[in-house]
Amino acid sequence: MICRKYVGWGGARFYHIDPLPWPLITLLRFHYFTRFKDEIINNDYLMFANSNLVCRKTITEEEFLPDDSQELTVGIHYGFWNLKPRFFTYERDRKSRAYIPYNIGKNYMMGALMCGRTDNFMKMSETLKTRINEDLADRKIALWHDESHFNKYVLENRKLRVLTPSYGYAEGVNLPFEMKMELLDKRKHFDVSLFKRDESLALHKVLPKVTLLFRIKRKLKRILKRWKINFLYWRDTLLRRHI
Repeated sequence: MICRKYVGWGGARFYHIDPLPWPLITLLRFHYFTRFKDEIINNDYLMFANSNLVCRKTITEEEFLPDDSQELTVGIHYGFWNLKPRFFTYERDRKSRAYIPYNIGKNYMMGALMCGRTDNFMKMSETLKTRINEDLADRKIALWHDESHFNKYVLENRKLRVLTPSYGYAEGVNLPFEMKMELLDKRKHFDVSLFKRDESLALHKVLPKVTLLFRIKRKLKRILKRWKINFLYWRDTLLRRHI
């Protein structure tokens, strides 16, 4: 969604985007912003929001838009607000331009919502477009696609208005935050497997039978994963890895 400040839906324009295979349709979103740069550059602010993100309360400019000392508005992902950064699902492959070592991080931001003054928003879009192109040239796609690159950019830029998970409150999840914007569960509203052309996303086909043995194996895997992450955190700390 891109619209002029104060104009609202009456002044909104819609742009056609050709379908692309998953995950290019989401990975290349910054390419779309730069493609229409000449048509949107005269706006005061630019905002991107996923189509499944809906407002549940009145949201004011004062609480949402970046102020004079800030460049972007970003929101903490509901799934990571209470985790240590080493357990975030940042891109950990050093070959990717989205790479973040285990000893770096503060918040994990959702890619479903971002806003900024137009010049700062376009600066971000141009930078991430370049990085994504470089990754693709190396036949590399970051773990969480555009969101991984977005998180790397956020870590590099400190002039931010950081929103709580109130602005990305997941449907069906209990959080200790007031719901202001709800992130609807896509699986409840349309067939995600068809959209992504990935049959593995049809949950009824991949959910294993829940047995005692399965629960034990799952618990052991989680423990081993935590040990591995803690080891990698201390490795990166001792090696003083940085972005």
